[in-house]
Amino acid sequence: MTAVVQERAAWGTMPGWGIVANLLPPEVTFARRVKVLRRLVVAALALVCVLAVAAYLLAMVGNHSAAAAVAKEQSRTAGLEREQKQYSGVLAIQGSVKSVQGQIQSLMASDVDLPTLIASVRSAAPASMTINQISIALSKTASSTGGGTTAGASALDASGALQIGSVTLSGNAAHLTDVSTYVDKLAQIDGVIQPYPTSNRADDAGKGAAWNISFALSSALLSHRFDKTIAPTGSN
Repeated sequence: MTAVVQERAAWGTMPGWGIVANLLPPEVTFARRVKVLRRLVVAALALVCVLAVAAYLLAMVGNHSAAAAVAKEQSRTAGLEREQKQYSGVLAIQGSVKSVQGQIQSLMASDVDLPTLIASVRSAAPASMTINQISIALSKTASSTGGGTTAGASALDASGALQIGSVTLSGNAAHLTDVSTYVDKLAQIDGVIQPYPTSNRADDAGKGAAWNISFALSSALLSHRFDKTIAPTGSN
């Protein structure tokens, strides 16, 4: 404390010694500040350049990796194409088989399981009846109601089903009433449209009768066995 008091006393005894002034020109101060800012700008530019170079190197590495992957896939594709050429004959055969299957589908679109139909018609007949003749006529394309092959059946048909053909039966029965019973049983067979007797004639001795029955066939009898194409062996 004594030294401080003495120093203040010394300044007090010498007027003007306590005055402090900055005599540096403003240009010098400005130049110093500019130099500091210049260093900061240079450092920032250097940092930006370093980041740009790093990004460029990363892009080059990524591009190289992508190019290598593309080249690998192209090589693999070329190998698969060479292998495919070895089986060109098999592919041609498969194409021919598929074409033939398509033709079969078109030709067999109206296929009907006739053995099953005939068996159903025979089993529906009463034991006192015999079937002497069965005549089946199938149309090439299914027609709408009223366009069937049997005019009488078409006139009587109210089912609205598509007709694909007609059947005519003839035979003998012990009694005329057997014919009506047979007609009722035929009407219960799936795909049979409106069976009706076209003629009934009892013999002169009254011991039997000859009969004829006709009916149309609906699209319910189509087998659809050839609708699906069979895939070649080994294909997915």
